[in-house]
Amino acid sequence: MNTIKFSDGYSLKTETHNVEIYDSQYIEVNGKSRLVDSHCSIMIYPSLYCNAKCAFCINHFDENIKSCKEIEDDNLYFLKLREALKLLKHLKPTVHICGGEPTISHRILSIMGIVKEFGLLNRSFPTNGTGLLKRYEGKLLLQHMLENGLTNNINLSRSSHIDKNNQKLMGICFTNKDIETVATFCNVNHMSFRISCVLHKFGIDSLEDLISFHEYYRKLNIKSTIFREMVKVPKVNRKEKFVDIEPIMNQLDSDSRFEKIRTMQGEYYLVNVYRYKESIVKCYREKFKDDRELIRDFVFMPDGEVYIARNNKPNERLLGDINE
Repeated sequence: MNTIKFSDGYSLKTETHNVEIYDSQYIEVNGKSRLVDSHCSIMIYPSLYCNAKCAFCINHFDENIKSCKEIEDDNLYFLKLREALKLLKHLKPTVHICGGEPTISHRILSIMGIVKEFGLLNRSFPTNGTGLLKRYEGKLLLQHMLENGLTNNINLSRSSHIDKNNQKLMGICFTNKDIETVATFCNVNHMSFRISCVLHKFGIDSLEDLISFHEYYRKLNIKSTIFREMVKVPKVNRKEKFVDIEPIMNQLDSDSRFEKIRTMQGEYYLVNVYRYKESIVKCYREKFKDDRELIRDFVFMPDGEVYIARNNKPNERLLGDINE
């Protein structure tokens, strides 16, 4: 999806992977030759439960998620997760632990241990933050994440840099003071931490809002903020909330505060790069290309099923019962 990203200005490379050198190849997956992105990932859902009520959350509308019946037996869940990772390990996928809200799942510590056991790298950890400062087995969850190598892109979702507005839009109380504590821990331990905002007509919806949001968290020593459009869901009217990010991107070319540096041509994105004060700003425009045969991601659902994700949606079941 189209995205604007503010990052530390000391380096032009601010992605986990370089968008200009993505490629793909045919690899055998479950006995079939499949075209797979060389930077594919597996999204692991500990649970679908979330303590927030975000209007922009795709989980409210995705049919696979809505129809998912979660495995109640933890041992069976972990058995199926191991089988899924064993099947996909040769692809060397990176990992997203998502949800629901992963930080409040009782399965989170075991999942982190299993991911480490398979030697897979964490690409991102999306969270609303509410469990990051809780103690599990005597340690902060952040400490467990550090010890298990989940140090890339802890991606904290935030609808506003104003506490009361964020609480109204997301339905949770995780304050900026809490965020500052998380940021301090991450900076000391060299963990990548960023704030992610979905544009919303009742939240952040203009270039000036983006700048204010970024500047606020920059003062808390958070050097990366990312802004995305709300996911467009078929048959769901979201016009009253949706903010088109394209006009905001176009403003950067005529705004003297932004100095254009270069344009990057990637396989999936056209990226315009700017300098803004101490930050590098990248505008990612998704290329609308028919990639129906290309597998970018796999999804391990809480019912133990593995899906192939195309166009950011889990839309083909890969295995049925992976233990058959």
